Amino acid sequence: MLLQIKLPRISLRQKMTSDGEYWSKCVSNFWRQHKESNSRIRMFVIRNPITSSKAILGHLFLPRLTADLNQTRVGSTIKEVINRKILFGTFSLGFFGACVLHIPVNAADYSAGSRKQTLRRKVRAARKLGVTWRSVIDPEEQRALIDTLHAYVPAKTRIRLEGNDWSGLVGSKSWTVGYGPDEKPLLIAVTPHDGQWAIIDLFVTLGETQIHSDARYYLTQVVVEKLSALGVRYLLDTDSANNLPAGLWHFQRMIGFRVARVRVARSATKADFQRSTNSPYVYGPSTRHTVQSEAEMARTS
Repeated sequence: MLLQIKLPRISLRQKMTSDGEYWSKCVSNFWRQHKESNSRIRMFVIRNPITSSKAILGHLFLPRLTADLNQTRVGSTIKEVINRKILFGTFSLGFFGACVLHIPVNAADYSAGSRKQTLRRKVRAARKLGVTWRSVIDPEEQRALIDTLHAYVPAKTRIRLEGNDWSGLVGSKSWTVGYGPDEKPLLIAVTPHDGQWAIIDLFVTLGETQIHSDARYYLTQVVVEKLSALGVRYLLDTDSANNLPAGLWHFQRMIGFRVARVRVARSATKADFQRSTNSPYVYGPSTRHTVQSEAEMARTS
C-alpha cells in the first residue's frame, strides 16, 4: 500500500519574498556600488548586469512595512516623507524603498551579534576618548547649537544639504547632542517620533576628526536606546536610497539600516492630519546628514 504524503505547495512569490533581508541587501549593494563608481546610472547598469538584475528583483520583493501614524504634526511629517515623490516624480519614497533602521524592544539587542562588531568597537573608542551626551530641550541652547551648525556648514564641503537653515527644529523635544571632553558639541541629532515611527530630521557632526567619527556610532546607539524606551520600532531616513552618497551608504550599513517599502496605514487619513495643525513644533521633511570623507571611510572599514 502506497502512502500519499501531501507536501505544502510553496508559490514562486513565497520563495522570492521569504528572504527580505537578502533582497534589501541586493538593492543596497546596487546603489552603493553605483555611487562608488561615479558613473551614470545607464552605464553602470550595462556594465553590471548581474548586480542590476538582482536590484530590480530586490525592489519587487523588498520587506514591506506599514506606518500606523497618529493625528499629530510629527505624524503628518512622516506621512509626507513616505509619500514624497522622487525620481522625477515617478515613485513615492515609500514605494521605491526607504532606508529604515529597526529599533528592538530590548535596546541591548541592537548592539548584539557579529554584524555590530564595528559599532561596539567605535562606541568603546568614543567613551574612551571622553565623548558624552545629553538631551537638549532648552530652546535658547538649541538656538546656540543651530548658530554653531550654521557657522560650521560653509566651511564643510562634503555635507549634503537641501537647505542650511535648521531654525525650524528649535523647540523640539527630540534633541540628542554629543560632547567632547572639552564640552564642545561634536554631533547634533534630532529624531522626532510618532507612535512606533521616528524620522531623522538632523544627524550631523561638527567636524571630521577621529573623535567625531567615533561619536557618530556612539550617538546612534544612544538614539536607538532612547527611541526604544519610547516604544519606537522604526527610524526612517527621509532621503531616498538612490540619493545617498557612498560614504553614507557605508555608515548606514554598519549601523543596521535596511531598504524596505513603507506604506501609511489607511487609518491615517488626510482629514486626520489636517486636524493636527495646532501642534507647536515644526519638523523639516528633509534629511540632513554628514557625508564621510575618504579618510573617515578608511577609519570605519
